[in-house]
Amino acid sequence: MPSNTDYLLWMLLGFMIVSAVTLVTFGRLSDMYGRVRLYKAGFLVFTIGSLALYGVSLWMTGKSAALALILLRLVQGIGAAFLFANSAAILTDAFPFNERGLAMGINQIAGIGGGLIGLILGGVLSVIDWHLIFLVSVPVGLAGTIWAYVALRETTKPKADQHIDWWGNLFFAVGLVVLLLGFTYAIMPYGGANMGWGNPMVQIFIGLGLVLLAAFIAVERRVAEPMFHLDLFKIRAFSAGNLSQFLAGIARGGLQFMLVIWLQGIWLPLHGVNFVDAPLRAAIDMIPLMVGMRATFTNSSMMFSIAVFFSILVVRLSQSLPATLFHGLARVGIPTAVAAGVSHLPPIEALFAALLGYNPMANILPAAVLRALPAASRRTVLGNHFFPHLISPPFMEAMSARSW
Repeated sequence: MPSNTDYLLWMLLGFMIVSAVTLVTFGRLSDMYGRVRLYKAGFLVFTIGSLALYGVSLWMTGKSAALALILLRLVQGIGAAFLFANSAAILTDAFPFNERGLAMGINQIAGIGGGLIGLILGGVLSVIDWHLIFLVSVPVGLAGTIWAYVALRETTKPKADQHIDWWGNLFFAVGLVVLLLGFTYAIMPYGGANMGWGNPMVQIFIGLGLVLLAAFIAVERRVAEPMFHLDLFKIRAFSAGNLSQFLAGIARGGLQFMLVIWLQGIWLPLHGVNFVDAPLRAAIDMIPLMVGMRATFTNSSMMFSIAVFFSILVVRLSQSLPATLFHGLARVGIPTAVAAGVSHLPPIEALFAALLGYNPMANILPAAVLRALPAASRRTVLGNHFFPHLISPPFMEAMSARSW
């Protein structure tokens, strides 16, 4: 019924709201009490929420069931926030610097694969019995909980001397919740209008949310241990990366939701698919968006982009890198003849050494030359800073538009 639209809306959006609001706070709690400990708790909370959702869907009806389902989705959101806040951090702690990229990539692939399998499996189960869509995550959650408690160990010591920024957390959580509430009810009908942007409650919520978030920023600039270090946004790469992620989410999230609605509620029924079978067909038809065409174009464009950028870098580094290597090696006492030979290191090898995060000097300099160096010079040449410091100027010059 139209009067129950807000229940459906909260069923869909409540999970995301809770996850967004609690993510940073849970990250700080994890730093204080242990990332693995709270990661395990996240699996357990999410699994309990999933099992309770299945039970409510079987034994309750009416508005009370809807409210219970919404509350349990919020519980799931809390469990998911514990997982999201700690998964990447645990990988960062567990893997050495030169393997973190691979670990993060595998983690992302697993997430995408899980999303794809869940999309199809949810469609299949909705045809069999829609109650099962709440149960499907229980076996996965149980397996994850057991595995986490058996296999995961803390690799870093929790920082127990930290303190919670209570005011910052309060302003951030309440401000974001109120703002999202405003946006949620803005798309609901109000009076004779199709949307609620003219609803005074919506306007108050949005205004109050912005004020509270502004207060959050003011608090973060003054407290000794802020919830979030706003100075990070002074780093151009950090700001640009987060802004691009935010804009990509805006462009992608709503579109995917609209496509699901269009497929499941309009296009498929108009082409002879029963409503009961539409979720499964919609899931199948969404696969190309997730894997066929989107991944093809994304991967193709990435490979093309990599080829273009590597070509530019190799061309420019071929001109500037030899002299830089020669002078840098000669400066620390490497014989001129040896330095001249090493200076012709192919630029692509230098780039991949930088990508893998290791100093290639131990492999490309003769062992006898290294042994003949003074101990201080040998430590410098084989240290972590020598090679990156050496190739940084030609790399940055090659990337600069001025060099062209």
